[in-house]
Amino acid sequence: MLVEPKGRIYHALFCTSLLVLGWLLPGCQSQHGAPREATTKQPDTVKVFQLRPDVHGLTADFKSFWNYWYDSIDLTRDFLPLDTKGDTLSKLAFLKQLHTGRYMAAITRIERPDRKDVNQDIYTYQLLSLPSSSDPVIKSLIEQLTAKALHDYKMEGQPLPGFNMTAIDGKRYTNENCKGRILVIDTWFVRCGACVREMPELNKWVYQNKDRKDVLFLSLCLDSKTAIENFLQKQGFAFDIVADAKDYIEQKLDIQEFPTKILVDKSGKIVRIGSYASIRREMEKLAGISNGG
Repeated sequence: MLVEPKGRIYHALFCTSLLVLGWLLPGCQSQHGAPREATTKQPDTVKVFQLRPDVHGLTADFKSFWNYWYDSIDLTRDFLPLDTKGDTLSKLAFLKQLHTGRYMAAITRIERPDRKDVNQDIYTYQLLSLPSSSDPVIKSLIEQLTAKALHDYKMEGQPLPGFNMTAIDGKRYTNENCKGRILVIDTWFVRCGACVREMPELNKWVYQNKDRKDVLFLSLCLDSKTAIENFLQKQGFAFDIVADAKDYIEQKLDIQEFPTKILVDKSGKIVRIGSYASIRREMEKLAGISNGG
């Protein structure tokens, strides 16, 4: 685990450390049960899977918890939130309860439309009471992850903080000249293993949208122009890149975990803050894109 000079712990590097230790293994089906198709008749175009997660198994130790959470839970995506009794909550209420550290989030239902659109599954997340025997580290990490999710959720619908930046290729970007386009922002730094690993997929994404004049892919990097140029000699990156964006990223956006992405609509308002998968889902809805895969 690497700590940034001001004491901020980068989540991406935390995950990388776990990978090195062998803690991030493929999803644990044995702990939350193999998906079962619902016996009630559903429309031919939708498959419904009911899951019965075992909260005691999922929280038996940190490894079991993290395998499941890392593989299955994305608090930035759209989902149907349920309380412990199965009653519907607002997403905000769900996150606030999860943030108390008294609960675990688990998938209890997946609706899978039978079509080729990207990421169309509809998930139901339910709160499960966290057993008192659970490792305190699990409780602490759930609180930490949910605090970030709450912060990001409350940013949705807000104007993107003011910026006036110049990319390393000399292009200038401001709130005003980005209006009228869907803006996808990636935040990263050159030593971030998780950031680098997803770049080939990000490059494909940019290429798939190369003819869209109303979509802009912009990356904000903590590092200097020189460090970025040295990095680009080994790894290509199709996003336009702004160097030395540390103050804007950490002070105005309050982002301290990497990689984090931001989706901004054509009016300049934040639509979503989250992972690549979450942002791509929302961007393709916003842009009216239907891509296979």
